[in-house]
Amino acid sequence: MGSLFDFPKQIDLLKQLFNSSMVDLVTPKLERLNEIFLVCEQAWKKNLRRLRKAEVKYILFSEAPPWTKSGPVRHFYNTFDGDLGGKVWRAFFDHSKPEDVEFGLQQLADRGVLVIDSLPFAMKYNSTIRKNPLYGALIKESSVFLVGKLNDGRIKWAKDVKAAFAFKLNGKRIMEAFPHGIRLATNRVLVFDNEGIAADRSGYTNSEKIKKIFGIRGS
Repeated sequence: MGSLFDFPKQIDLLKQLFNSSMVDLVTPKLERLNEIFLVCEQAWKKNLRRLRKAEVKYILFSEAPPWTKSGPVRHFYNTFDGDLGGKVWRAFFDHSKPEDVEFGLQQLADRGVLVIDSLPFAMKYNSTIRKNPLYGALIKESSVFLVGKLNDGRIKWAKDVKAAFAFKLNGKRIMEAFPHGIRLATNRVLVFDNEGIAADRSGYTNSEKIKKIFGIRGS
């Protein structure tokens, strides 16, 4: 994708979803949203290079990059910081997450781990937003973004790929958008159910849940 503006229908849905008392909360953020998108796309491509010698065995579906008004763009594949980065690391390794971002991300790539966003929009999503039917519609209309990444020819898939969802409500909306699963380039179909939700009662990612879903028994 060239830019965020390649998704006009999805942007219209995003505006409806974040409409507050008839105030457009999205348009003033579009330039920054596009800036975040472009940085994250470059980070995604860089991670594909990390995977060039590895087969992807584990897919963790996430939501979107975090919104930041200014400054460095925070994303799993850009800064590898924040709550998600730490929890994914702890699911696969018993030792502390390294301070060296490149080293840490390469270690995960070597294990065959792929974290993928379901949405290209770095908005501040919350439970109220995620329960809105428009959020589900946005996930469904953004399937071209998600499936396009999964169909990237540079990805080599393991024979037995396992998938999990980082967040409860986001995961449920993805499952609704793909009731028959997602077909990979290998012709394997990823079939989803609630057992794949790697979130605890808070609705957010839990390292032990990731381990259980993926069958991880140690570093």
